[in-house]
Amino acid sequence: MEFRAKDKLLQAVLKEPVLCKFGEYEPDDYQTVDDAIEADNEVVSAVGRIIERQSSNVSDKDIYREVCNHLR
Repeated sequence: MEFRAKDKLLQAVLKEPVLCKFGEYEPDDYQTVDDAIEADNEVVSAVGRIIERQSSNVSDKDIYREVCNHLR
């Protein structure tokens, strides 16, 4: 499986030890942005959404609003 740049970015972010501890997840469980977006873990899902929307050139304001609505 060849990973896209955004999947590699996801892996880098999810492997951050402080975030792993806070989100209580295993980074190896999420290989792609699509996996992350569909995750039951809200931290992982939010990170996936941010990366996906950022790669689509969506404004930071719109990303913030979308993630906040998702976390509610």
